Amino acid sequence: MLEIVPCEILLDVADLLPPDDLRSLSQVCSTINAALVPLIYRTVTFRAASEWALNVLDIDSFFRNHAHSQPLSYLHHTRDLNIQAPIYIARFNRCVHHSTFRTSGLREASSTLGTSDEAKAHRHFLDDISEQMHLIFACLKENSLRSFQWHLGTCVPPGILDENGYICRHHKGLRKLSLITDGSCPQAGDALDGLSEFSSLKILEWEGIQQPAEADSLRRCIRQNAAHLTNLSIGFVSFTDAPDLFDEIFGQQSGMCHSSALPSLSSLALCKVPFPQTLHPSLALSSLSRSQDKLQLTLFEFACDNLLNGFGEDLTPVVSFLASFKGLRHLYLKLSNFEEPSRVESVIRHHQSTLESLSYHERRLVPIDDEGLFEEERDVSPQWICDQRNIWNPSCLSALGLCSSPPVLRLCLEPLARHSIIEILHIRFTGSERFHRDIPLEIITRLGTKQSRDIYQDYGIESAGQRPFSNSWSDLTSIVNDGSTSTPTWETPDGVDKTLSASSEAEEFLSFAEWAFGPTGLPKLQVLAFGDFSHKDQFQKQQFLTRRRFYEKERRYNDYQRGACGREPNLSPSFHAANPADISTWEDLRVDGARFLSACPAIGLIESPYE
Repeated sequence: MLEIVPCEILLDVADLLPPDDLRSLSQVCSTINAALVPLIYRTVTFRAASEWALNVLDIDSFFRNHAHSQPLSYLHHTRDLNIQAPIYIARFNRCVHHSTFRTSGLREASSTLGTSDEAKAHRHFLDDISEQMHLIFACLKENSLRSFQWHLGTCVPPGILDENGYICRHHKGLRKLSLITDGSCPQAGDALDGLSEFSSLKILEWEGIQQPAEADSLRRCIRQNAAHLTNLSIGFVSFTDAPDLFDEIFGQQSGMCHSSALPSLSSLALCKVPFPQTLHPSLALSSLSRSQDKLQLTLFEFACDNLLNGFGEDLTPVVSFLASFKGLRHLYLKLSNFEEPSRVESVIRHHQSTLESLSYHERRLVPIDDEGLFEEERDVSPQWICDQRNIWNPSCLSALGLCSSPPVLRLCLEPLARHSIIEILHIRFTGSERFHRDIPLEIITRLGTKQSRDIYQDYGIESAGQRPFSNSWSDLTSIVNDGSTSTPTWETPDGVDKTLSASSEAEEFLSFAEWAFGPTGLPKLQVLAFGDFSHKDQFQKQQFLTRRRFYEKERRYNDYQRGACGREPNLSPSFHAANPADISTWEDLRVDGARFLSACPAIGLIESPYE
């Protein structure tokens, strides 16, 4: 039946389908498969299965599986090329994690005399990846790529993004470039001097910057694309490098901002990039609007730890910048160890008429002994949390993320609940502080259902043995049932620390969820998130997602979800567990939910070995 549908209509419908559904549709018959090939291979992702063998990509298997059908005919349709690898434990010097079985067969270069063993191994590693990448490049259509993503978390091999690299020479019309590199590698930045060859970039994302050569490449790339760059996301490896590199990136010279202002910039995300006191906002970031009367910035994300930075900064540059314009729609802040974090409330109030999503996470050194001799950095509730009525507009804000205990957050939200249009609420905490915990199991077990273990599996929540970084030695059942086990500590506004057992925390969350989704709660709430959702599934066992339950008289939750779970367990009359990777979770919401939950990660994907 489908094969008689006109090809144009079939492609229009298929273009709206998720990737998995698109592949299922393509298997109906050979005629439909042939028609859908351009859509199926429009986005192609190659991966390394293990972060301990980053040169073992699935490129070879792709060409083996497609040997009978000419890979050239498939990759000719590719517009978005992604290279990915898991980043869980190996967070620095990732280039050393490779399979020597592959590199041992590589041809020795002639000029190896006097080269250290480490340098030889590094070169062999990159040569191996380069050979695999060029198998792909040989099948791509000239100047066809719209985006290129390098998320291996390693150095980029020569011949790809250097001045004479393939991508720089043959795909100069690239619109999006996304990089996760390992700035902690001594060889980092050696093959990235071709970024300024791109002249049509609208989205530039780069995490893992540390070396001066990387900063110089980034600065020149920004200048080249300044007129049309709309999204800029920068993440450094170490704070110690950031102050000097900040000047390099924004072209700050002798107190005067370089002429390369960014008039089209709408999204700016800075991680571990402190605002130096010498960099006055009126001369730097505010000058982004130099060529226009109104700054175009609608999203600002900023994460900084003043303790690690060690420069004794205050928030004046950040606050002054955010107060220098209006129209911000999304504000995401993570501030650690600043003296006056309460000043942030004035910024939120300044943008309250346009703010659609707000995520705020504060951490601070707090005493952990009676004498106050020892301190530890912990999550704290913002000082202004109980004065939200005067800070943000309940009739505008559709997504809110705060670091607070559920009871305190409920106390603060109850006066605003009736007029609230919040669709997504995120109760944040730092996942690494609960690394030994299994939050989904604790919550589901606390529900007291006999099918708790089945539910745990039905919703695709991975067990401890499935994650490379899981703590198999941890007896999670005893953690749930032992009321004396404690870890999470919330500093409430009155300064009194509250230590909770794992079961008590789960009970508080469930009580909050029943209120939030109930008749006296938040009427527009669709999604309630609890935990750390940064870096996709980095902290999968430190997060729990719920969605409002729909009934027959309403638009029922998609059968897609029911099919994925096998059955619909009766978790609660008002809400059910949800999967953040399920696109139906975010249907009909005003804010990009997945992007909102992942904002302001507590730790970077790439870390310095010296911190």
